[in-house]
Amino acid sequence: MNTPRPIVTIVVTALGAATFVALAVVAPLGDVTSAGLRAWNGKFVLGVVAFGFLGFAALIIARVAGRRSDSRFIESIGAELALPVYVYPSTREQLGSAMPGHVLGDIPSRAALAIDATGVALWSRPKVKHAEFPWPAISTVMPTEVGQRLFDGLSVRLTDGHSVDVVLVGPGLLGQPNREYAVDAAGRVRALRP
Repeated sequence: MNTPRPIVTIVVTALGAATFVALAVVAPLGDVTSAGLRAWNGKFVLGVVAFGFLGFAALIIARVAGRRSDSRFIESIGAELALPVYVYPSTREQLGSAMPGHVLGDIPSRAALAIDATGVALWSRPKVKHAEFPWPAISTVMPTEVGQRLFDGLSVRLTDGHSVDVVLVGPGLLGQPNREYAVDAAGRVRALRP
């Protein structure tokens, strides 16, 4: 199932909010009897629903802006394939054990996994490379589940037995990946291995 374009979602949400605002304005205020209080409560409920629609539209706009920012950052890396990822504390620990003596610096929770013919690297803004693993040091890249809530992601398995797991930023509104997306991403990464 294809996700509707963000502009379509925003327009539909804004029209829904406008409809409920109009209904709240047009609804009779009523008098002080119990029926009047019910009319007032109905007006209040319509207003709350309208604000819910507006909040949802604001969430979509923020998400679209975040996606555009991710796209600009990924293009600036210049890799053949770059995937936006979430870096969990467990990922930082795995990087520390896989790269002893290497100063990782402060890795933010949003980063990108850059893949090309040389290997796999972890980048963050503003264009900082935190870790790089050449293809000869990588045994495989496979889908995995990361964190206590088990988000779908990728596991970069190294030939020395270490692994580095990252959570993928999914294509949906909330950015949560699913298993199919992780399997597809792992296949695209493995396809770039020389």
